[in-house]
Amino acid sequence: MRRVLLLIMVYGFTTLLIGCSGSASDPVEIADQFLRAKTYEERYELSLDASSYEEYVNENNATDSMREELAKNYIENIDKGFISLELINEDNQGWTQVGVRNKGSIEYDNIINMKNKRGFKIHATSSFGINNPGLIELKYTRPNEKQTIMIYAELNDYYNYDFSGAENTHYSISLNDSISNEYIHGYVEKNSDLGEKLFNLLKDGKEHRVTLEIYFNPNLSPESNMVNITKLISDGWIPVD
Repeated sequence: MRRVLLLIMVYGFTTLLIGCSGSASDPVEIADQFLRAKTYEERYELSLDASSYEEYVNENNATDSMREELAKNYIENIDKGFISLELINEDNQGWTQVGVRNKGSIEYDNIINMKNKRGFKIHATSSFGINNPGLIELKYTRPNEKQTIMIYAELNDYYNYDFSGAENTHYSISLNDSISNEYIHGYVEKNSDLGEKLFNLLKDGKEHRVTLEIYFNPNLSPESNMVNITKLISDGWIPVD
């Protein structure tokens, strides 16, 4: 359900518990304005990373006519109270964060990152977990350089191919892309500071948003969809300068 809602917010509409008027100094109202925008151009004007977001929109053939139609659905549902917006953090590594929560949900379905640049503007790609290059491209090109990726991470028990029999030495972590639903398997040594950090973060058995550095080790079987996890950049999707 969380992923469905996230995709709706990337491309289309959402329903909120607040009004539609916005102030550039109010992060919650800016998030509302961004989510209700009828054209992508309106969203770009509110974005810190407009060029990256526009590139993603164009690559996925999202049109203003689609956006407007979905906005109509949003307007029709605004009074139903399915979603609430809440200011949850005024300084997370320099970012103000507004949470989007589904009615009855304990966890936030999405967290919108923004900064006050003479008025708040949104970092769209990190707010929706949009990677460039995306996970599909990374899986099939397996670049030699380490990659930074925003991903859903969850402890797993998959040990196969090069990590067959590594249950005692490595943590297996399922890494799932928020947009494409593609996945890879990440591995990290249990007897390491990084392994301990990731285990403590993921030991509740739930999916967590994380920003990781991963390495498509050329010594690993390319058909295995396995990578080495080399760094935990942040617990969440925080823009990397």
